[in-house]
Amino acid sequence: NTQLALTDTTLSIDKFHMTTAILNVLENAVKYGGQSIIVSSEKINGSFQIIIEDDGIGISKEEQKKVFDKFYRVGNTNVHNTKGLGLGLYYVSQIVKAHNGFIEIESTVKEGTKVTINIPI
Repeated sequence: NTQLALTDTTLSIDKFHMTTAILNVLENAVKYGGQSIIVSSEKINGSFQIIIEDDGIGISKEEQKKVFDKFYRVGNTNVHNTKGLGLGLYYVSQIVKAHNGFIEIESTVKEGTKVTINIPI
C-alpha cells in the first residue's frame, strides 16, 4: 500500500543509489515475513520522510542498535533461510548519510518494523 504526500518537493538526490536503498528496505520487509507493507511519505521540519512499515517478524531492541553496521545480520537462526552478507542496511545508511540525511528504525518482535528515511529538502 502507498500513502504518499502529494506535494511539490524537489530533492537533490542520486536517483540510482536512493532507489536502490529504498528497494533494499522493501526487499527486507518481504524477506522477513511482511505480509502487509505500507510506503508513505511526508514533509516534516525541512525534511522529506520516506516511511516503510511492515508486519513481519520484527527486530529486538538490542539488535536494532546494530542493523546498520557493516556485515551485521540479525542473530535469530530462524531468519537465515535467506542468503545475505549483512551489507544491505549498511548500504542504505551510507546512501542516506551521503545525502545529509538520517535513518531511523522502530520495531517490535512478532509485530513488524518501521524504517524512516529523512532527507533534507
